[in-house]
Amino acid sequence: MERESMNLQIENQKEIKGQWVVCEMEDGPQITKVEKAVNNNTHNKLALWGFWKSEGSIKGEWGFNHIDQCRLATAEEIDMESWREVFRRKGRVPGKFITGDWVTDDVNALTVLYQDDDIVTVGVVNSTKTYQVAAEDLEPLFFKEDMAG
Repeated sequence: MERESMNLQIENQKEIKGQWVVCEMEDGPQITKVEKAVNNNTHNKLALWGFWKSEGSIKGEWGFNHIDQCRLATAEEIDMESWREVFRRKGRVPGKFITGDWVTDDVNALTVLYQDDDIVTVGVVNSTKTYQVAAEDLEPLFFKEDMAG
């Protein structure tokens, strides 16, 4: 019953390619941008192919999930996946900052002093002010390894 209601959110199956979808799995949700949709004749279900990623994954795994296990991703889920992808492109675990990264909290330009679990201690650029903020509330500006000199 629950899986049937999930599938109802994906109304136009012909236009699913390029859409972000989430599949709720036993070990947590998986998200992908659908690269292709193939009718699986063995199970008579549409298979959604893409690089499936979980919240903490660095790479993702190429594969498929059947459409009846999935739903369209929310705008918030897509935004969070885009945020995590910034870290993955640098080979980092999503949400893990290192000393010297430049970030913003949408108010100040900040440098990362250190991180303890999901709490990041930052310093305001051109100031002596420091404070702590949740990692998910920071947007990377420059990663330390990208800075010259």
